[in-house]
Amino acid sequence: MASRMRIWRAALAMCEEDKQSYVAELKATQKTIEHMAKPTVFSTSLPKFTIAKELNQYTSDIAGAEFGDVTDSEKATNKANLTQFTQDVKDGFAEAAKNMKAAEALKQTLLGRRQ
Repeated sequence: MASRMRIWRAALAMCEEDKQSYVAELKATQKTIEHMAKPTVFSTSLPKFTIAKELNQYTSDIAGAEFGDVTDSEKATNKANLTQFTQDVKDGFAEAAKNMKAAEALKQTLLGRRQ
């Protein structure tokens, strides 16, 4: 009978710990909600949004820039390099997707789950 009482008291203590944990989390959540219910007052003013003006200046600067002459050979080389780079990126994405599937399968195996 004494061992049953010990188990019962241990179970009650666990329940009390859970209850206290729940109450603490509930109070923290209530406090967060109270903070979110009040509008934020900014202590400093934000600078004026000027991206449209800056974009116009950038466009003007680019239009007036001198890029020099590019030969047909340089254009062909740049085009080939861009094509190769684009293919390398696509291959990299495919390899990453394949590795992600393998990693997920390994994770499931390590966790003892089979797909």
